[in-house]
Amino acid sequence: MTVETIINFMEEYGSFIIFVLIFVEYLCIPGFPGGVCIPAAGVISRMGNLEFFSTFAFGLVAATLSQIFIYGICVLFHGPVDRVCHKYKFLERAYVRAEKFIEKWGTVGLFIARVVPLARAFVSFPAGIAKVNFGKYVLCSVVGTGIYMLVGMSLGYFTTELFV
Repeated sequence: MTVETIINFMEEYGSFIIFVLIFVEYLCIPGFPGGVCIPAAGVISRMGNLEFFSTFAFGLVAATLSQIFIYGICVLFHGPVDRVCHKYKFLERAYVRAEKFIEKWGTVGLFIARVVPLARAFVSFPAGIAKVNFGKYVLCSVVGTGIYMLVGMSLGYFTTELFV
């Protein structure tokens, strides 16, 4: 498969692929290369026929839906999710930090966590378990994630030459 074939594929199915990758990135699946998809979306928007702001919008919708999905799972199944987060040491440290951060700072903390690498995706778990107000959760998530994605995509967009 040549680079030209990949670029053509991304131009043809780019928005759908970006949507799926960013949705999956925000699900916090171990082993999935988080933090790569958003700058890659910037690179793809510069290289192909994808417009930057429509790519940004697709990514933001995907991230928000993924965050709402995790929030909903944590609200519905807070006991089992809480137990799983405390069962594994690598999860427990991140979970406890995110939980304390939300307890201390509330929705402002949720907003701040959305712009911090690593915390941005994981903060949905304690927010859902704590049953943070859904409207405030979505608002803070959209604004914080929007800022993070705009910066990440811009980095990819303006440094495309480093990747091709």
